[in-house]
Amino acid sequence: MYYRIKNKFELDFLKNIETANIIPSIVLDRMSDILDILDTNYGTTRASNAMGGYILFFPTKEDYLNIAPVIYENYNIDSSLYEYDDELASTENMSWKEKLYLLSSEDSLIFIYSE
Repeated sequence: MYYRIKNKFELDFLKNIETANIIPSIVLDRMSDILDILDTNYGTTRASNAMGGYILFFPTKEDYLNIAPVIYENYNIDSSLYEYDDELASTENMSWKEKLYLLSSEDSLIFIYSE
């Protein structure tokens, strides 16, 4: 499973789901910062196919490993051609990462996932 988050309203929904307790606050804060930028520059009511992009959040390592390849194929993305790959947080059991793919000069996918 994964979540497509395109604005702050959807992030608030994610915070209220059952698995939200596994997400470190630094990861939620980073998602909020990203969405502030997208909402400010592209609007809060943009459609999922509108410019700006969105976050793809994968709650578990298995979710990322199983679903990300399908997304790469669907968007015709070479998984090795990302703009950056940063570690957001690390705990005893896992680390959380952020990876940015630019689809065009005005559209992006931001993967946030655990390893």
